[in-house]
Amino acid sequence: MGKDNIIKSMLSEKVSMTPNGFVADQLNPEQFADCHELFFDKILEIHSSDITGVEGYGEFNEECKTEYGTCKEFLIDTRAVGFIKTTQD
Repeated sequence: MGKDNIIKSMLSEKVSMTPNGFVADQLNPEQFADCHELFFDKILEIHSSDITGVEGYGEFNEECKTEYGTCKEFLIDTRAVGFIKTTQD
């Protein structure tokens, strides 16, 4: 079973893996205010998915495994720690 099929099997049937709709970063504040409820509806649909069998952090590889075993490894290797520290200073 391919990566997309494995991920799709974990997601709620309401979640579409095909992007459609809006890119929030491209909306002005008024446009976002008009459709923000749709954004939160999608977040709640994703939240209802059962991912109890997923371990690790990062994106899925072709075998549908994550690259990092711990959150610390993920943050250090992706340099997210430096970004977080820099933005908090």
